[in-house]
Amino acid sequence: SPVLTRPTSVMVRVLSGQGLKGMDKGNVSDPYCTLTVGKQKKRTTTKKKTTDPVWNEEFVFDISNPPTILNVAVFDNDMLKDDKMGGGTIDLRTARMGYPKRETIELTTGGFLYLEIEGTDGQQQALPPSMGGSFSSSPPRPEYGASVTRPPASSPVLTRPTSVMVRVLSGQGLKGMDKGNVSDPYCTLTVGKQKKKTTTKKKTTDPVWNEEFVFDISNPPTILNVAVFDNDMLKDDKLGNGVLDLRTAPIGFPKRETIELSTGGVLLLEMEGTTTSFATPAQHVRVAVRNGRGLKDTDKVGKGDPYCQLVLGQQRHQTKVLAGADPEWNEEFVFDISQPPTVLKLLVWDKDTVGQDKLGEAHVDLRRARYGQPLDEIAELETGGTITLELERV
Repeated sequence: SPVLTRPTSVMVRVLSGQGLKGMDKGNVSDPYCTLTVGKQKKRTTTKKKTTDPVWNEEFVFDISNPPTILNVAVFDNDMLKDDKMGGGTIDLRTARMGYPKRETIELTTGGFLYLEIEGTDGQQQALPPSMGGSFSSSPPRPEYGASVTRPPASSPVLTRPTSVMVRVLSGQGLKGMDKGNVSDPYCTLTVGKQKKKTTTKKKTTDPVWNEEFVFDISNPPTILNVAVFDNDMLKDDKLGNGVLDLRTAPIGFPKRETIELSTGGVLLLEMEGTTTSFATPAQHVRVAVRNGRGLKDTDKVGKGDPYCQLVLGQQRHQTKVLAGADPEWNEEFVFDISQPPTVLKLLVWDKDTVGQDKLGEAHVDLRRARYGQPLDEIAELETGGTITLELERV
């Protein structure tokens, strides 16, 4: 296989937002995005009175030296103080030379932000918004779930996957079909005679599954049919459906897909291809829990006593209990990811004399870890603060 060159700079394209929360009168907002990598700071233009902004603006970041983590935040522009609508982080080291990679960030106040990252050799320049700042190969609004086809002329021949891991992540804003404006949603996934089904999530319009399924696509058909239903006593109601061509799944890293449902809301999935069976010899990932920053203090007297629990199926580990809002753990644990699940659940707790208070949780895809290349992962907690992890295959 060809040697893959790491990019020294990355082009970040802020594409659009969908379903953002209306923070102002008329249930609209004036959203803009900030992008930060260390001391490199960028900002998009402000889009007036909309919850579905379209930016298509490009920014270039130098990642020849650390840090390489992009922090993205979305704000509603106001006269006095701008309201934060949410944000997320992206490791720019995962950008591929010459290939746009789609990224989706779920915002805490609702809605999604869509971006693309593409590695460059440092020669490519971003167009400023005043000069049209959009790229001619992109549609006015990205087609969610569509594959991006812009390989360079000199790109190597890519091997098609023979099997694909499909992860059903979550749904957001599903239609409430039952009393109380809620539903009991589940998903069905079908490729020819291969049929799978998620668990049913009770009384919610924002289900979280994080469930994985493997499909053999060594022979046709290769089209995945996904449908979402509301579980009922007599007849299940269909909330919507969509199709994905599993042949477009990249080998070795997950590709995010979004399906818009006909009754409202969206379904988020990931797919990752392989040229062999997923029943491979044992693979292990070292997870280092480095530190916490700005953790919430839930104790009325004294400082908080936070600790972390790491759960991957039946594999469970726990850090020691430390005091303060900025603990330094530097503890390492090893997880076997040779079989699903491969999504690590990180739970953060504040230990009390009687019981414990939950500070938040996050989910980390361990398949992103690479051999000999430690990957920094920053998990943001809903109660405030972050946990810094380091991933590496061993």
